[in-house]
Amino acid sequence: MKISTSIITLILFIFYQNISNAQIKVFEAERLDSTRYSNTSIQDSIFIIYKGENNKSTITLFANFNNIDSLNFEWSKFNKNKNDFDTPFRIVSSKRADTIFYGTKPGEDMNDYENGYKVHIYNNKKIDTTFTVWVWYQDFFINSITITSSSCKKIELFADTTFQDTFIYYDLSTPNKIPVKIANKVDIKWVMDPQTNVDTGYRAKVSLPAPVEPTTYLAFGIDYYGYNRVRSIHIDETKLDNKGYPILRAVKSDFSAIHGIESENNKPSNDTAINIEAPHGVMFFNESKNGNLFEWVFYNHIDWRKDYSDTTLLISDNFEPLDSIYYQHPVKHSDFQTSPEGYDVKLSIWGPEYNNYGERCLDTMRKVNFIIVDTTQFPNHYLQLPNVFTPNSANNNYFYFMKTGDEAPVKSIKYFSIKIYNRWGNKIYEYEDNTGNWQERGKDKPGWDGTTRVGTKAKPGVYYYAITAEGWDGRSFKVGGYVHIFY
Repeated sequence: MKISTSIITLILFIFYQNISNAQIKVFEAERLDSTRYSNTSIQDSIFIIYKGENNKSTITLFANFNNIDSLNFEWSKFNKNKNDFDTPFRIVSSKRADTIFYGTKPGEDMNDYENGYKVHIYNNKKIDTTFTVWVWYQDFFINSITITSSSCKKIELFADTTFQDTFIYYDLSTPNKIPVKIANKVDIKWVMDPQTNVDTGYRAKVSLPAPVEPTTYLAFGIDYYGYNRVRSIHIDETKLDNKGYPILRAVKSDFSAIHGIESENNKPSNDTAINIEAPHGVMFFNESKNGNLFEWVFYNHIDWRKDYSDTTLLISDNFEPLDSIYYQHPVKHSDFQTSPEGYDVKLSIWGPEYNNYGERCLDTMRKVNFIIVDTTQFPNHYLQLPNVFTPNSANNNYFYFMKTGDEAPVKSIKYFSIKIYNRWGNKIYEYEDNTGNWQERGKDKPGWDGTTRVGTKAKPGVYYYAITAEGWDGRSFKVGGYVHIFY
């Protein structure tokens, strides 16, 4: 083919923009390279076709010349034994363009068509030119992904590739063979789903964190020309190693919890501490992955266990604890100034057996100070309690210490008793509760509504009270004072 370097450059550019504009086109080609003849002013195109599965592919060569009618086409194929083109195998006349098509037939190897092709185009109007191209069937596949090893921490994968990195063509001005040697081997980029953020670099063998849930690994093979192939392997509970044990063997421990004012659909994040008032139940949710055996341990901080008997509240070997854990003992800040303020919770999980010795992967999640129980609080002076109320009024119709707020907070009380006397010393009202609440049956609000023991309304005036309370941490409170009733 006699064509200048500048025209070759133009053809290369046009190929990438629109492959159909070349003088000889190979429709199936996905990449284009250029020859490197010793005479640098004469260069031809190398069309690269990537084979399909099972070596199935086609080749379509299309030739024309400036869309001129009434052209003659003579096609020749390069003979590697003679280092020259054979006599034409196809001659057609009076056409604008001509096409050569090869399709894979049974027993046919498309490598037979990996060769040089020349077309001589001419007519009686002094058009006489020749174009030459080379067709390279690139053999590039990721044949398989092999799991070379799997442990509680790592999994190793290997992508086996088939890659033809050399193509031979011939210098048309000399009898020399010229190899196209692809620099480097195929690069493999690994991607994981759902762990797509892991950067593995570019290598065929890779060591990755062991999966703790069904995971798909994808190997993207990228060659010198930027063409890529992809192959995947999915690992789930059914994937076994060569000894019949699960490859998915690693585990990840995690849990969350809620208490009464939250719901399962509106629970705090896994690491958010649960702040509760004693006594209060806390429900825990196992959010671990790939566990078969479980052990929950609910206990005070390790500093407490040196001196107190309530070291372990509960141990459960169920996926979820059998019951909500009932926390009753607030931390005594006055006694333990340097101790942490809450309870620790630990969840240990074991995965499936992975060898003949019955060994399992283990992971433990311990959350320090995860349950914080409010310390006992109760008014210790009558000035912290209300001193006036109006029965039957719209707003201030009960005598009651506030459960919330800064004036008279009450928290973590397990026993409460109140006795109220008139100014002559007669007891007109009393209440006792072993749960720390001041809520009488049949009353819509807690506290005293001014009704006496005999069912009548107390008269306006001043009344005296004596309150006894005990906290879940053993602290006792006695408060005396007075309250005015107005109507």
